[in-house]
Amino acid sequence: MRSSDREFRLLDLLPGVGDEAIRCATRVVSLDRHPDYETMSYVWGDRREEKDIEVSGNPVPITENLYAGLLRLRYSTKKRTLWIDQICINQWDLEEKAAQVALMRDIYRKCTRCVTWMGDLERDGYEVQIRDAEAVFDFLRQVAAAKIIPLAGLPVLFQQSDEGSAARRAFEMFSMYGNPCARSCDYTIAAPRLFAKVTLDLIKYEGGLRSLLGACEMPHITPNAPTWAIDFACCNRIGKRQLKWWGHSHRYKVFSASRDNELQVFNSLGDEVLGLSGINVDAVLDTSELLRVDAQDAIYLHDLREPLANCILLIDQYRASQYGSQVYKDGLTWDSAFCRTLVGDLIMDELPLDRIGSYGRTRLQADFTHLWHMRKQEHDVFPDLYESLVGMMENQTFFITKSGYIGIGPPQIKPGDQVWVFNGGNVPFVMRKIKKEAEDCPQLALVGDAYVHGIMDGEALNDEPHVQTVCVH
Repeated sequence: MRSSDREFRLLDLLPGVGDEAIRCATRVVSLDRHPDYETMSYVWGDRREEKDIEVSGNPVPITENLYAGLLRLRYSTKKRTLWIDQICINQWDLEEKAAQVALMRDIYRKCTRCVTWMGDLERDGYEVQIRDAEAVFDFLRQVAAAKIIPLAGLPVLFQQSDEGSAARRAFEMFSMYGNPCARSCDYTIAAPRLFAKVTLDLIKYEGGLRSLLGACEMPHITPNAPTWAIDFACCNRIGKRQLKWWGHSHRYKVFSASRDNELQVFNSLGDEVLGLSGINVDAVLDTSELLRVDAQDAIYLHDLREPLANCILLIDQYRASQYGSQVYKDGLTWDSAFCRTLVGDLIMDELPLDRIGSYGRTRLQADFTHLWHMRKQEHDVFPDLYESLVGMMENQTFFITKSGYIGIGPPQIKPGDQVWVFNGGNVPFVMRKIKKEAEDCPQLALVGDAYVHGIMDGEALNDEPHVQTVCVH
């Protein structure tokens, strides 16, 4: 096939009925000649369990899930023309795979119809009811038409009812495959470099550093992956609370630590080194653990008292030291700064509702007093700020810096780590200095994002601070 002519293979699925052998023929055509064909979206399934079909007189192994789909898609009396990646792309020719993946956007865009094969309606002994499967497809149709026809009411799939639960169970039984938006592909690339390139693409696409929140959501399991790259080999665990990344992501959008300074990314440092510009605000002096909980654990307010007491002790020790001052760096009281830090300065109800200023500092401090002394029943304490407080404290660490900033950051933060504000970043990031040769700029590793009271709205950029270029590994 000639990539210069945008050529690709089409599959003619020959007629058949029942369990008759599947016979097909392939032909090479040019996308620019506008051939009529359908695409097929499906999950590949396990390649260790394959069945043969006949393609242009030769046996070709395909996965069982695709085999089952072709049995049901073929017509009984006429051929059906399809584009199916597993058959139409030579999976053993990496150069061809890369060229064909680059065409996939247009292959999907120019098809007459995309057929979605979501698998058989029975998995592991559980039989999906037709009604529940239809609810899933109704939702997909509504989403596909949403730009033209707004959603009318809550789809069954999301309703808190027996029908909604059954529809969600059906949705879990199905799988979909295919990414028609890929522009280029290299199947020889190592996983660490691949994850770095994808993360960098996300950073550039958004024009900001929100993707770094995903990079530090979970411990890396891919050896030699950069600290700033999202480890796509790792998956999160869904429990009683939303995934941490979503809470941090929602908060991220509210703040403006770098003000309107645009993102600067330097590409000449190699695929696995992220070059950024920013300011080194301060260094971490001491830390105190907050809650350490599993995703399945319930959190009760009385669980917060001990970690809060440890944080207060840390602040008292700092204020009694040579570093301490009677007022916080924003000119207000330490109590006010501490309370606002513990809720991330936001009123949260899954999404941020408002900054804590609308709640009132006096009311906020009174709520913490009630929590500390537990003068009310637990359900009466922090009724409006429970999610704000728990979302900031779970599996995070409280810290204080050498110059007196307090904040909440990732669990692995330790004394000596640095607080940076990077251009294009809405929040500060905790970084760790690493030893590398040719240190013409600071060599850093990403520890994680942080809330640092007093610099969340660009205050660190006052007085024209020294901007540096750093290499993040």
